[in-house]
Amino acid sequence: MPIMFSYNFTGAAPADNNKVQCVLERLGWERVGSSSYRYPPLNARAAPEDWFNHVIPGLMFFRAYALKNRDRIAVELFNIDAQTSTGRSTNAGNAMTGGADTGLADPTSPAHFGEQRLRDWLDAVTGLEI
Repeated sequence: MPIMFSYNFTGAAPADNNKVQCVLERLGWERVGSSSYRYPPLNARAAPEDWFNHVIPGLMFFRAYALKNRDRIAVELFNIDAQTSTGRSTNAGNAMTGGADTGLADPTSPAHFGEQRLRDWLDAVTGLEI
């Protein structure tokens, strides 16, 4: 079942939306509107959604980007729709991977956020010390 994510920035430059688009596309999300995305893409083979390696990192990046730039952009609206089931067992689901091992897709505009920069960011997100 697909996950749908849409948002609306105010005060954002085109480069802001381009960076979000590039990262989401690299993580396997399909752009279905100006700021609406679907995971997995419509033509993807049927398989469990890869929440730990594609869905959650995409949403984490969006949140981190919005927070980092909150002095000039605001998230006015957002929506996440999901009716999905995923898991890790002997038959289904994927183990969590680091940046080097995360399968990435080619975005429509790769210049907006480099592949190695995304892999480095994925590796930099570490566990919380508690």
